[in-house]
Amino acid sequence: MPDINQDRVTAYHEAGHAVAAWTFGMRFKRVTIVPKDDSLGSLTLSMWGTSVSPDLLSTDDAEDVEYIRRRIVVSLAGGLAEEVLTGAPNDTMRSHDLHSAVDLAGYVTRSLEDMEEYLDSASLSASEVVRGNWAVIEALAGALLEHRTLNFERATAVMGGNHA
Repeated sequence: MPDINQDRVTAYHEAGHAVAAWTFGMRFKRVTIVPKDDSLGSLTLSMWGTSVSPDLLSTDDAEDVEYIRRRIVVSLAGGLAEEVLTGAPNDTMRSHDLHSAVDLAGYVTRSLEDMEEYLDSASLSASEVVRGNWAVIEALAGALLEHRTLNFERATAVMGGNHA
């Protein structure tokens, strides 16, 4: 793995999350590389905070099911952006994101085998989002390195305006 400082890795990781959310037209409050508690950075989504409550969702509602899939892709995109940057997966930084993806997949799958297939498909989608928007991820990561925290409006301006 190339010698890359932690702030840069974190910036690409969080930019991956933010660009995936933006690609799906999901609003977020902010994206930051300021460390807090158990994370080196974060993306704070606007809708339903950072977690999905089973009380707020219906797996019979196609929109809720699609929202869960998009949230999973957003969760996986950060680690994939980091992997593209460094050339190697970072299981330590991705562990929270992977746990989140597994928890969300549990709402829409009925077996471990279904969950594995669902997560594999979501991972492929996340990879497509990251690779298809790499220049946008680079631009947002650069802005994060400069400003440390960006609200939705500033991040959107860096990413090229409204999407979806």
